[in-house]
Amino acid sequence: MEAEAPQSHTLKRLNLVSVAACTGGETGSQEGTSMGEESARPVSAGNSAIVAELNDLEFESNLKLVGGDRLLIHYRITNRGSKPYLVFNRLPGQLDSSDVTPDQNAVFIEPQSDGSVEISKRAYALPDGPAVNTPYIPRASECLPGASINEQMEVKLPLRRRRPYMSVVPAPQMPDSPKTVRFCLGVAQADPSTTKAFGSGKDRALYPQYSVVLTQQLLCGPVVTLE
Repeated sequence: MEAEAPQSHTLKRLNLVSVAACTGGETGSQEGTSMGEESARPVSAGNSAIVAELNDLEFESNLKLVGGDRLLIHYRITNRGSKPYLVFNRLPGQLDSSDVTPDQNAVFIEPQSDGSVEISKRAYALPDGPAVNTPYIPRASECLPGASINEQMEVKLPLRRRRPYMSVVPAPQMPDSPKTVRFCLGVAQADPSTTKAFGSGKDRALYPQYSVVLTQQLLCGPVVTLE
């Protein structure tokens, strides 16, 4: 993962792409993006776009099939606003382990009802019912005003479902050979009073309270057909 320093100049927006913008007040009350239920509805750039906007955040991603046995995913998120954001991208390599060291290639994988597969770095709210009473809270990076975060991951094929609460949350069957995939990234406004920092250097990560997870919003790239 590469974090870029704030820039004093404004980068030119990409041309020839459709942009999905989700606007609202400073309280983050955008329609369909608050995570009050188990899954947040994403802000999506649409099938032909590579850029999505959420308030002051600009997000772009691309996925490429490499060698027939892995996906190469790259994304970039840029904070054009005046407030810092948490980016839930510091996932560990093992979900059921006391080792929470961030693994750049770690992602969540979830089949969708339309036959596509969502690959993501995000948080999940606690599922309904008494089966789970301890929330899983992923670590995060901080994207400061004027700064960008770049990251590239390799995801091995075939895809296997991977997410918190997997044993108690049903999902559609994972396709044997998924034809369409997309990448989503979870973000939330940063608040020092609800976040603690752990580690240093490349292993530094921010750990928010669960209340922050419930304010997560998703930025999603286009649905990509694997060929």
